[in-house]
Amino acid sequence: MDTSRNIGFVTQQPFIFDGTIRENLLYACTALLAAGGPGEKESLPDREQILHVVRQVGLEEDILRFGLNAVVAEDRQESLAPLLIKLRERFQRQWGSDAADMVEFFDVTRFLHHRTIYGNIIFGDPEREEYELDNLPKNPAFLKLLTDTGLYEPLLDLGRKLLEQSVMLSKDLGQDLVLMEDIPIAPDQFEHYRELVRRMYGEQLNQLTGRDNELVLRLALQFIPAEHDIVALPVPLEEKILEVRHKFIEEIGGKDLLQCQFGEEGDIPAEIKAKTDKGETVDFSTYCPSQYLYTKSVLDNILFGRVQRNQPGAAEKMQQLVVKLLEEEKLLDEVLDIGLDFQVGSKGDRLSGGQKQKVAIVRALLKEAPILILDEATASLDNTSQARIQHMLETDLKGKCTVVAVVHRLDTVAAYDRIAVLKAGRIVEMGQYDQLMAAKSIFYGLRQASAAALDAAG
Repeated sequence: MDTSRNIGFVTQQPFIFDGTIRENLLYACTALLAAGGPGEKESLPDREQILHVVRQVGLEEDILRFGLNAVVAEDRQESLAPLLIKLRERFQRQWGSDAADMVEFFDVTRFLHHRTIYGNIIFGDPEREEYELDNLPKNPAFLKLLTDTGLYEPLLDLGRKLLEQSVMLSKDLGQDLVLMEDIPIAPDQFEHYRELVRRMYGEQLNQLTGRDNELVLRLALQFIPAEHDIVALPVPLEEKILEVRHKFIEEIGGKDLLQCQFGEEGDIPAEIKAKTDKGETVDFSTYCPSQYLYTKSVLDNILFGRVQRNQPGAAEKMQQLVVKLLEEEKLLDEVLDIGLDFQVGSKGDRLSGGQKQKVAIVRALLKEAPILILDEATASLDNTSQARIQHMLETDLKGKCTVVAVVHRLDTVAAYDRIAVLKAGRIVEMGQYDQLMAAKSIFYGLRQASAAALDAAG
């Protein structure tokens, strides 16, 4: 146990545990706290301490991105929702017009080219399973709405064209079709559509019935015009979908269009009001400018829309503007705290190699062990990140702990008190940087070769 208490260790390929980033960062501290004993920590590092080290190591940008793209946990929504709506209002006042070319805002009066047909019709989030995308093609109320408005056959025709074009673009019925990004077929749906394509050969598409029509309709509903460019969506069909959206919101969603457009209270239909008064769940949560979107990310809530993927640099630009607002409203740490709860996956498979190394370094630093061993701990990082961490080791940790580092990049070792050169598992040279360079022996030769390689690399 003494060894565990007194040594922090970061390897070139650190082990990341399944769970959140926060749990991984606090793993060593949690273990020491559980072990107890004299001199042990009496409490875990708080958020301020965690974020301080996160910033030192350069992990802040990654965690911020996780936080912005996360849906706020239910137990935090009540406190954060009004603050994020306030940021939404500020964003619209300051940059709404300028951002219109990069963000597709949730506007009830306009067709949304960067959302699915399904998303265009419901203009919100389902509260009940029968209105989710998987179940909508067999939902009687929805099918009646499509039939009554004359949209059912045009959507089936769109689905048929999508299926035809998908088959034409694929060389066979194997993985090539799955990997195409311009078709609205997800990998986990491929088997269903492959079977449908097989049944299509030798018969007319318009003769498909029953379950086949459900699959074709589903394909049309998950079509995103701006991303799935194998079929062009006619303007008259866009207008028809917009018309059906309005009927859907009023008849099934139970909202007045004025509320969706201007955020006003609006007149709620009597039958819907009766449901809510009894505490019953309505079918839909419709996007309204004055309301928090409980199933959408922090970024989507602030923007009240989605960044357009086909605009180069748009995501980075919008994130910069949002971060500026968060800093001004002193909410940046709140979003970072949300990002700390990002689930990293089994062995951290949702993180990049560099992110794993930064997590491991922060974990070791939070432990505050008197000895820190780094075995190529920054090997997966870019030059800027390596330099940042090296500077932190040379300044913040100086005099606080003993750092033992195994390195191959010799441009990072100048500030170490002692440098040991190993060959075949034996120390062949040892001393301070200036001494070894002056000796012009083994280390000198390695350093010169390293410098020449870096120069050649650019």
